[in-house]
Amino acid sequence: MKNTSDSDYELKDEYTLDYSQGVRGKYHEAAMRSKGFAKLDQDILEAFPSNQDLNAALHSLMQASRHVKLSAASL
Repeated sequence: MKNTSDSDYELKDEYTLDYSQGVRGKYHEAAMRSKGFAKLDQDILEAFPSNQDLNAALHSLMQASRHVKLSAASL
């Protein structure tokens, strides 16, 4: 294997990187939405300490709302 020094890994002058126009977190929100992440308020996090607890509560709410819609439609 070839013995290389740190100077072999330096960028060439034409590859200078200018981060002065960079925006931190520019795509963060879109990436989180695409992965199904949501920012929860602190009181929600305290009430539902695990993903399973939160998912169970949301599934119950969805089930209840279906019953309410069905009952209202039959009136």
